Amino acid sequence: MDLSRVYTKTSKGILDGNTKSRELTREHGRVLALIDGKSSVSDLHEKISRLSESRLGEILDELAELGMIRQLNGALAVDDFGFSSPSSSTNPIPRPSSRRKPISNANCAGRKTMKCASRNKTAPLC
Repeated sequence: MDLSRVYTKTSKGILDGNTKSRELTREHGRVLALIDGKSSVSDLHEKISRLSESRLGEILDELAELGMIRQLNGALAVDDFGFSSPSSSTNPIPRPSSRRKPISNANCAGRKTMKCASRNKTAPLC
């Protein structure tokens, strides 16, 4: 087993992990709870030292077969919801080029005003 592998939860793993699915044994639930998309198999083994490496590998394989986890491959990780991580985004959201300029009172000279009931002040209707 490759101890440098990193696993992340799928949407099924997140939902079943939050609802304490009856489909999972206690061992499977503990391993699933520790999977965070950052910790390697070696890190997981250190956190659950009472499990042997081979048993941990079996549990990870079973969770992957159930569709609750998946192995991360490469730099760009796209989750089950179809969103890529924010740090991997190369195209920022475009911003409008023209912005409205604030209206000064000089532009509203001679126009009607409206009284604001909540503040008891008048404001120009521009």
